[in-house]
Amino acid sequence: MHILDLAGSPSPHRKSPLKWMLGIGSLAVVVVLAQTLAANININSGPVEFGQGVAQTTSCDQDGLTVTPLSTFVTSGDGYFNFTGIGLTDISSNCLGTDFLISAYPDTGSALELDSGGATVARITFDGASTDTVTSGKTGTSYFDGGIADATSTGFTLVLASSPNRATDVYKITLETQAHDTTVSYAIGDTGPAGGMIFMTPEESGDGNYYEVAPKTWWDGSFDPTIEWGDGTPACTTTLLNTGTAIGTGQANTDLITAVCSGGAAFEAASLTLGGYSDWFLPSIEELNALYQNMAVPGLASNETELSNDYYWSSSEIDWTDGDSGPATVVQDFFFLDGSYDTYPKSQEFELDQTRPIRSFAGGASIAPTPFVSTPLASFDAATPDAVTGSSWADQGSVGNNLTLTGSPALIAGANPYVAFNTGGGSSQYAMGSVGALPVGTNRMTLEMWVNFTTDPIFGAWESLFAWYPSGEHMFSLSFTHGGLGINTGNSELMGFGIASPDLRNQWHHLVVVMSTGSYTTHKIYLDGVRQALSLESDCPAGDCGTPYPTNFGNGNFSISNYEGSADEKIGALKIYRGEMPASTVSAHNTAFQSRNS
Repeated sequence: MHILDLAGSPSPHRKSPLKWMLGIGSLAVVVVLAQTLAANININSGPVEFGQGVAQTTSCDQDGLTVTPLSTFVTSGDGYFNFTGIGLTDISSNCLGTDFLISAYPDTGSALELDSGGATVARITFDGASTDTVTSGKTGTSYFDGGIADATSTGFTLVLASSPNRATDVYKITLETQAHDTTVSYAIGDTGPAGGMIFMTPEESGDGNYYEVAPKTWWDGSFDPTIEWGDGTPACTTTLLNTGTAIGTGQANTDLITAVCSGGAAFEAASLTLGGYSDWFLPSIEELNALYQNMAVPGLASNETELSNDYYWSSSEIDWTDGDSGPATVVQDFFFLDGSYDTYPKSQEFELDQTRPIRSFAGGASIAPTPFVSTPLASFDAATPDAVTGSSWADQGSVGNNLTLTGSPALIAGANPYVAFNTGGGSSQYAMGSVGALPVGTNRMTLEMWVNFTTDPIFGAWESLFAWYPSGEHMFSLSFTHGGLGINTGNSELMGFGIASPDLRNQWHHLVVVMSTGSYTTHKIYLDGVRQALSLESDCPAGDCGTPYPTNFGNGNFSISNYEGSADEKIGALKIYRGEMPASTVSAHNTAFQSRNS
């Protein structure tokens, strides 16, 4: 723990140096405080941190960082300075994914409250991007009514929006760093990480996820919009989308709907960015029912979250055929007055319902997803001359490793001018070399491939395209099995999607896989730019595989997996990224990759 303690200064105002300096104008206050505090820091060793001298080092930043207390002048009465923030700058990239814990103390006594909720610790997760997040140190909630400003790759400012403290109250500031806390828990009615309210916990949802509903002001700052379900086009209103009704299907439903609808309820929900999160979706009918069942819980029933006693659109369609409407043109909505369901044709013009987005995130996983870093950790491409004449692909990234093809793989002509390799059947392992462990704090990684499938996804046979072996953990691989493609769960099951072999075989495809720390339900797979709805496929004769293992990135390295059976896939490109590739980037990359085969 690092303590900014002005009591150690030889200043004549030894007992209250902040009182002396805060009589200056605000700009001078910031500058002088930064210089003076840097010269008067006492660093105390402890179980979390070990510091050296007055260099302001942390366990992740031995070069030192700068801490700047901030104040704002209040003109009320005779005027005074409020303690309104703390700036941290010159933070090393080694601190990415680290939590900074900040508290302030008076001359004597316990820590000062930093916000209107009584939090005495602000925990900031430093991601080196605008997605830095702040939570409180209070048990049972992550709510903190301050925020983060000026977030860059080397620093941030903690804004104390409702601090009750005058600058003259502050005598000491403590700064502590810890590995990112991945065990934040929520109760129904708590404020979620995106600023909405939690309405389902993992125990209630049954899929390992929390569910968060957006505040009523999400649309225009006042209340939910009353809009049509779709955009009125035939593709949107008459296509059978095979959407689900159960809890856990809303996100996949929304992806299917927005692939053919460029307007309407699902489109607007998916377009929302709130609280730094853009993973909102239109809830399924059962997700709306769960929201209705918990509306009496304090927090959900608050003025910020209230829903009207009216109909709300769901993302669930009904496979209903009659002589008038035709197949699959009917969707469900939910009546929040009495909890009943109703149905309306998708194509019914001017049928207007209210809309409220929700989002879900894994319980027990890091709450803020690792920001996507567009520069790959490793990028291998068969387009390089070395790949054509030798036995390895050159690493296109900054890691400096090559993809070595051991055994006797055949280099074959791919989509001009690209060259790919295949396994030639049998079982072979192709070592990628050490890409290295993902940086500390990573809870998402993205695998991107340009691949030509030539193998039937045979039931019961595992044929892996890629695998990652975390040290001391189970292997997590992208595999064919059971007539499907997906990510194994470490217990002879596959979190994937069913695919008939003619749909994939002997064609080049753009494949993006997002693997997430925590629940297996948070993985995502995009095929040719479209997110697939994933479910568990079992390889257990009795249907009892035991509990799927949660993904844990640990400190393992990446590697190409063993190919098994008659695998004969061709891979033209392979890229590995830190963080989750946004859906918009997936779409743009898919367009670029498809042009390779045009």
